[in-house]
Amino acid sequence: MRGRKRGITKDDTAAIAVYLDNPNIHQDNKGKPWQNVAEDAGVELPIVHHLKPPGRRPLSNKPI
Repeated sequence: MRGRKRGITKDDTAAIAVYLDNPNIHQDNKGKPWQNVAEDAGVELPIVHHLKPPGRRPLSNKPI
């Protein structure tokens, strides 16, 4: 497989859990956004591609 992986595996989840259970890690580091915690735990995150057509798009007044 080329490039980054497509999803987070059970091993990645386990690595994040071990990182969060480590008493030597400061609480401020454990409270970071999940992407930063995963990278600090040594987990390579998948790449997400957002497909938007190029050019201008009209805005809608409808509430979401």
